Order: sequence, then structure tokens, then C-alpha cells
Amino acid sequence: MGQQRSQSKDRLAFTRADRIGLGTLLILVNSVAIAAWVIGPVLAWVRREPIWTPFISEVKVPALDSAGVSYSAATYDVRVAQPTAGQHLALVGSGVLWVALLLVGSVIVARLMSSIGAGNAFERANVTRLRWLAGLLLVGTPVAHVVDLFARGALMGGADLGGLPPTASISLPWLPIVAGLIVALIAQAFVAGAALRDDVEGLV
Repeated sequence: MGQQRSQSKDRLAFTRADRIGLGTLLILVNSVAIAAWVIGPVLAWVRREPIWTPFISEVKVPALDSAGVSYSAATYDVRVAQPTAGQHLALVGSGVLWVALLLVGSVIVARLMSSIGAGNAFERANVTRLRWLAGLLLVGTPVAHVVDLFARGALMGGADLGGLPPTASISLPWLPIVAGLIVALIAQAFVAGAALRDDVEGLV
């Protein structure tokens, strides 16, 4: 009497429930982003509400200076009481750019998810999708970050800062850039996988 081989189930397999959960999460994240980055600023514009924006300035603390203790610049939340239409437009435009990047990235991830779930992980289209996703992270995110900095800077135009001198603070979103490099590396690995798949299909 033959023995029946028990098939072990891969607990890390990407199931239909996982795809539904990820799709729901993407919808939720995009909805929150649209509400926070676009709808909120537009409503504030319509209602003529003030805008709060961060402002970085050097500070002097004589007690710490005399003790030889080092300290960094301070970040203030500045209330722009009567922002102009141009300032509102700059802030809304920055939010629209962030939302557009998020929506496009979410669509790419959703299509990757669907393709992998159907067992077509190494199809050529996925290489293109991964490269687009890498481009969004490597190029789109820094561009949106710079646009956001200019929009925040426009809010400070004409604001009464009590004589506080602004401090130049240039930073880059390093985490998305590193993630973009990793996605680009994965895309190159998918090129080899797609080539191998084509070779196998050619032998059948």
C-alpha cells in the first residue's frame, strides 16, 4: 500500500486574501492622502482659514553657550493668518503632485500584485512596471520634495517672524531614493527571469 505524500503549504505564499488586503490598504492610503494633501488645503482656501507651516531658525541660548553645550536650530510652527491666493495655490499644487505620485505608484503595485497572483511574475510587462516604480521613487519623490519646499517657502513671504533669521535646510528623501535603487535592482533581476521564461517557453 503506497504512502500518500503530505504536501506542505507555503505559509509565505501570496494568497487571494493577501491581495485583497493589500488592495484595501492602497485604497485607504490614497484616500487619506487625497483628503490631507488636496481636499484639506482646498477647503482651507475656500474658508479663508490660516495656514500653519514649519519654519527653521537659529536660536541663541546664552546659558548653554557659556556652558559649552552645543544645540541645533529650532523649528517653529508659523501661522500665516491671511495667505494669498498664490500661496494657497502653491500649497495645493504641491499636494496634487504628491497625490499623483502616490496614485501612479499604487496602480503599478496593484498591477504587479495581480500579475504575480496569476503566476506571471516574470512577464516582460512587470520589468517595465518595476522600472517605472523605481523612476517614481528615484526622480519623482525628490522633485515633489523640492516643489514642497518652494511652496512652504512661498508661505513665508511677508510673514512677521519677529526678526528671526531663516536657516537654510536642504535635505533629500533618502529612504525613497534607496528604495528606488532596490526596486531598480529587482527590475534587473526580473529581466533575467523573463529571459529564462522565454527560453523555457521556446523549448515547449
